[in-house]
Amino acid sequence: MRTKIKDFGWFSILVLILIFLSFNQSFTATTFNKNNNYCMSCHRFSFIKTLPSGEKISVKINPKEIKNSVHGKFKCIACHSDFLRGKHPSYKFRSKKEYMIKMSKIVCQRCHTDKSLRKNPVHYNLSKTAPCIKCHGYHNVKPIKVARGGSENQYCLLCHSRPLTKKMENGEILSVQVKENVLMNSVHKKLKCIDCHKEFSKGKHPFRSFKSIKEYRAQANNICKQCHTKEMQQFEKSIHAQALVKGKNAPDCLKCHGYHNVVKISNNKQLQFNLCVNCHKKEAQAFEESIHYKALSENKSNSPTCSSCHKAHDVLSTNIANINKSCIKCHKGIKEAHNKWLYNPPFTLKSFVDVHFKGASCSACHVNGNKAIILTLINKSNNKPLTLEKISELLNLDPAGVKEKIDLNGDNIIEEKELWQFLNFLKPQVKIDLKGRLDIINANDAHRIVSKKDAIKDCTVCHNPQAKFVGKFEINKEGAKPEKINMERKVVNSIYAIPNIRDFYVLGLTKITILDIIFVLAALGGLAFAFGHLGLRIITTPIRRKRRGGY
Repeated sequence: MRTKIKDFGWFSILVLILIFLSFNQSFTATTFNKNNNYCMSCHRFSFIKTLPSGEKISVKINPKEIKNSVHGKFKCIACHSDFLRGKHPSYKFRSKKEYMIKMSKIVCQRCHTDKSLRKNPVHYNLSKTAPCIKCHGYHNVKPIKVARGGSENQYCLLCHSRPLTKKMENGEILSVQVKENVLMNSVHKKLKCIDCHKEFSKGKHPFRSFKSIKEYRAQANNICKQCHTKEMQQFEKSIHAQALVKGKNAPDCLKCHGYHNVVKISNNKQLQFNLCVNCHKKEAQAFEESIHYKALSENKSNSPTCSSCHKAHDVLSTNIANINKSCIKCHKGIKEAHNKWLYNPPFTLKSFVDVHFKGASCSACHVNGNKAIILTLINKSNNKPLTLEKISELLNLDPAGVKEKIDLNGDNIIEEKELWQFLNFLKPQVKIDLKGRLDIINANDAHRIVSKKDAIKDCTVCHNPQAKFVGKFEINKEGAKPEKINMERKVVNSIYAIPNIRDFYVLGLTKITILDIIFVLAALGGLAFAFGHLGLRIITTPIRRKRRGGY
């Protein structure tokens, strides 16, 4: 019996040892003392504290994190001095933000005083904009020190490699984290941080406030301008820049090129296309039906992308930009090729081709779609389209008033008399011309370029009084697509078109009756003169013979 009790006693002791070892398994590798073990007996579990704001904070502690931190040798009560075995107060924080701010003051700033922080002005300034915990973490605190002689980039990345964020005045949150591997794979990998962010350094870190991410990005574009002056000058004239000024969601340097992950877009045609697709989805769908996209999808070296026609930085509205020049840039010798069939027999002059290229868009013949005669107001002083905003300023009318002045009866069709009356009203204010062109009615259809074998080569499509063209009067707008208003086709068949419509006359299509009458009268006059002269000679023949005989 005594042996059984003895055996049971050893067995019990063994069980207790195993339980103890199991319970303390996570602590055997640490340097925690009894006080730490006491705290960890609860805080090793996944406890969650729910704040009044609804946010949740985990109070679980990972002993390995503490051991590997700069506080690895500290007792729990070294930081949490108000907690003891017999005392466990409850903090009452309304939100996670308040928790981070107050805990930083209660715990961190007891050792890391203002006096010690002032030794590093940059660190001190940052400590006034964000709580310690936000940058340094909770229990996994790492030392943030720059080795003597360390680079500026190393200094910046010590903080910015962490998931830092910046809050805008409107509440928007912007990540200011910079991943070194991303930066090193960009085209700026050889630059120092201070090459772009000139106002920042080891000894200087100004605090900047922005109303919104949009305002931040607008100022960030000025960083790009420091090196890319030419590109920024081009961009500032573009339709994208004008749209940004009006508060629209338009691209800028950062939206296309990224922040720190800048890549060379010009080397990647598919990337160029994908960037434009982000905003121009309808145009992309139309482009995917074209012969151009077929070449792009086949990775042909000469395949075009959006910027091939519209340019990269100085993107202009299609009616202002000379898209035909973009076509000629890629299609070398295209004028000579057209001259083989586009001429007035027996003459084969290049001037015939030039006339066609000047008065018609390439898409008018190379796209299967409805076509129009489009008239645009041109300011003679700068040879640029006159915008609705400029007309409003000149006439002291709001945009709606300008449209009412053009379309007097409000039927959304500009009649012959209405247009010429409007021009007479506008001419005293500014020197203007009307520029005419043949183009596709729906600008998006211009992306559906067909192969040359399917292009129009029948002259009668245009040079025919019964040609199926409609009239459109185009009103340009600053930073927006132009508005096209229906126009009577007989506007271009009017005698008033001769002095007003510049460099545009299509035989047959823009037939002007009065010119035909003048031509007929001139022809009849010529015939009358010839036959009259012949008749007089016949009648006066006897007289002339008698005179000759008299001599």
